[in-house]
Amino acid sequence: MDAVFQKHNPYIQRISAYRDEWVHRVSGGARTYSDRAPDDPAAVPRILVPLNPSIPQDVTSPDYLRVIEKIRSENNGEWLMPIQEFADWVADGARDLMLDYLDALLKTKLPTV
Repeated sequence: MDAVFQKHNPYIQRISAYRDEWVHRVSGGARTYSDRAPDDPAAVPRILVPLNPSIPQDVTSPDYLRVIEKIRSENNGEWLMPIQEFADWVADGARDLMLDYLDALLKTKLPTV
């Protein structure tokens, strides 16, 4: 069983970091963003999630831009992902973890009574 959790440790650690955001803010850090000023009729608003939940929620925080720039430098200039992509990542990771866990459980020899 340990091998299953080792294999899925990156997913477990990342989902745990988002969970911290969900517990305190319900949204997991998701917010409405737009490609233009909100009052621009051509603006396209979307719900996006930070690639890393460590971004301060307070936009006036002195660390806000620094953390975003660090994330962008690690992700080809990106720091947000569409909510659909985030939801798929959560669901796919949970499915893969559960299937591997069930597979390992079924292969485990149980003691005979």
